Amino acid sequence: MAGRPLDISHALLTQIIYLARKQRRKCFLINFSVRARYMEISRPGQYAKVEEFFSKRLTGGTDGEEMLKASFKALQKDSFSMADILIISDFIFPIPKKATAAKIQEEKLRGTRFYGLHIGSGNSGPGGYDRILDKYWKISV
Repeated sequence: MAGRPLDISHALLTQIIYLARKQRRKCFLINFSVRARYMEISRPGQYAKVEEFFSKRLTGGTDGEEMLKASFKALQKDSFSMADILIISDFIFPIPKKATAAKIQEEKLRGTRFYGLHIGSGNSGPGGYDRILDKYWKISV
């Protein structure tokens, strides 16, 4: 993601982090491309590191599998079990493999909800993430 979609996603994440901080909710960020980088910002001292986290751009092809694996790993922590997962992306990557889709369904049965905000002109396509996630919104730019 680059340009205006990246600017929009950054602005949204800034507001989400602000709300999480204000409500004293835990927040776990995943920045992904070929590989996933993540950061838990549950303690106030970590908020200052968020800009640095976002400034390190990942480049190359996008691997949604890595992002989902990082999400599943976070869900295994007691503090994030049954958390909501929000994917903000241009969704220019394949739908999950069968095993990963099965893991999503398993987590849904445990109470986790999966949301997607598609920013950009790409298309999720029939049977794409719009059918896998609990809610899927699209902003065309």
